[in-house]
Amino acid sequence: MPWPGHGSTLLRVHSQPLAHYVAAMLVPEPGAAFWSRPKRVLFRFVFVYLLLYILPFPFDLIGDLIPQVETAVDDYGNGSDAVLAWFGKNVLFIEQDLARFETGSSDTTRDYVALAMHTTFAVIIAGIWSLLARRSNHARLADLLRTYVRFALGVAMLGYGNAKFFGGQFASSDGLWLVSTWGDSSPMGVVWNFMSSSPVFTAFTGIAECLAGVLLFWRRTTTLGAMVISVVMCSVVLLNFCYDVPVKLHSTHLLLMAIGLLLRDAPCLADVLLWHRPSQPLPLRLPLSAWIFWPERVVKFAVVCFILFSYGQPVYQRWQNLAAPAGPLDGLYEVAEFVRNGAIVPPLPADATRWRHVFVSRTSYDPDHQVEELAQLAMSDGKTRAEYQVTVDTAQSTVTFKPKMKPGSEAQASPPIVLKYRRETATAGKPTAAEAAAPAEGTRAVEAPAKPEQLAPPAPTAPAAAPTPAPAVASEPAAPLLVLEGTYQGAAITVKLRELRGDSFLLRNRGFHWISEHPFMK
Repeated sequence: MPWPGHGSTLLRVHSQPLAHYVAAMLVPEPGAAFWSRPKRVLFRFVFVYLLLYILPFPFDLIGDLIPQVETAVDDYGNGSDAVLAWFGKNVLFIEQDLARFETGSSDTTRDYVALAMHTTFAVIIAGIWSLLARRSNHARLADLLRTYVRFALGVAMLGYGNAKFFGGQFASSDGLWLVSTWGDSSPMGVVWNFMSSSPVFTAFTGIAECLAGVLLFWRRTTTLGAMVISVVMCSVVLLNFCYDVPVKLHSTHLLLMAIGLLLRDAPCLADVLLWHRPSQPLPLRLPLSAWIFWPERVVKFAVVCFILFSYGQPVYQRWQNLAAPAGPLDGLYEVAEFVRNGAIVPPLPADATRWRHVFVSRTSYDPDHQVEELAQLAMSDGKTRAEYQVTVDTAQSTVTFKPKMKPGSEAQASPPIVLKYRRETATAGKPTAAEAAAPAEGTRAVEAPAKPEQLAPPAPTAPAAAPTPAPAVASEPAAPLLVLEGTYQGAAITVKLRELRGDSFLLRNRGFHWISEHPFMK
């Protein structure tokens, strides 16, 4: 990815390190009187491609403040959607609907079509530009592109970073995965569960991403910020590719942008870090007249403050949501008893309709950062799951499960499920109906009576001793059961749920140890 900066000539390739030669081919010197034709064509391609990829930034940031800008952004989005649909149908011959929808994935068919379209348009526009242009260099335009990429990448890193605080991108480790097996986890689920298991580590990665993004807002710290982003995003890209996280395209673009920002100073870094020799720093920017320089500084200060406020406010909102009281039904439950139409349904491994675990929680990681109550049902087969939006009416003691649908499929949603709920105190030592129906552990089978010739003479017996009373054992009070009653999938159900405390799992109660005589791994 070309950036203007350090210059050299092809004749000096044998006397200069390889890094100097690469930088000379890709990164022309600011203010140079002449760029070679390959440099000019490559810069024009990269300029057009990045412009197509990054737009409508930064106008989408201020759309909420200025209605006219929001309208323009919407019009741009609608126009680009129409062009993309035409390109996919008439150029790539893709009949699939390429309408925009939010899934959290940047590796959709639409994204790959957009990649092909941007590349094609960049080649065509750069070719026409090269045929018509008479300029021998684009030093000023390259400096503007560098600034544009700095702010776009910085904002993207702030978005990545602030999502890692206070249960944002990686929510609490309480959930159905605590009662699932590793074999039933997707590779992406392994990454999410790993990150959510340690909020401190997650916050550390968020701090690194936010700090690197902020460093890009100033020219003096751009190289340092780009170095940090290159390391951080290299790790993110590897995770995305190795664990099939569907953000491969976007994270790769961010990594290449960071490497592109580093190319300007690559020769200087190579002199210091590899060849251990003095190096002269490059000018931070091209000269500007005073009547442009000072207003630009004021505007830049205002823009940076606005960006920091815009991306800091959601973090503050999530922090406030942490103090919100938990919902009346929040928790992780296992199904102690499931009754359908008056008959007890045993937890058979092949049953995809009988509930096995229920998880109810509040989350604030949505576009509007509002608290949302969600419920997940895991069935007895260990594979089937259902997700619902939950509304609890404490006055009527009812809970409503509304199916959570994918965007665009709301018309196919089944009607909400309304169940009555109550608390029932379980009697200690008294098994549920399902447990009573199962054979008790250690029960011996009834044997047939032996024949007389098989009987041995009775052994002499000692006088019976007085029975010794068993020591009294203090029993813990049984946890109350949550009972749900109503109609589910056309049948009358009664479900008794036993709550599982998060701190009862080894992952949550193991804690931290300074001294460990032996590794503890299960």
